[in-house]
Amino acid sequence: MNSAAIKVNIFGSEYAIKAADNNREHIKSVASFLDRKIREFRNLFPLLSFDKLLILASLNICDELLKKSPAESADQAQPAENCSENELQLMLEKVKILLEEEI
Repeated sequence: MNSAAIKVNIFGSEYAIKAADNNREHIKSVASFLDRKIREFRNLFPLLSFDKLLILASLNICDELLKKSPAESADQAQPAENCSENELQLMLEKVKILLEEEI
């Protein structure tokens, strides 16, 4: 399985994210979803910094995920449910590295 960086745009900034060939479209979709959420909060709170907009968008997304009924969760399996604790930790480390590179 090949893995190469794809470029996604989130709130006007371009990020290179490493993704397997069979996961590229999903990564693009996730980035697009996050971009829309950040922009929703920008419209509501135009004076907030990007960091605060990102936190609000993240909290909102987590809230939506945690409020889903068990039936919805079964129909739409969440990536975290299919990952081991080690895999989740690796994902978190990758996100931290990507964010540190951008700062």
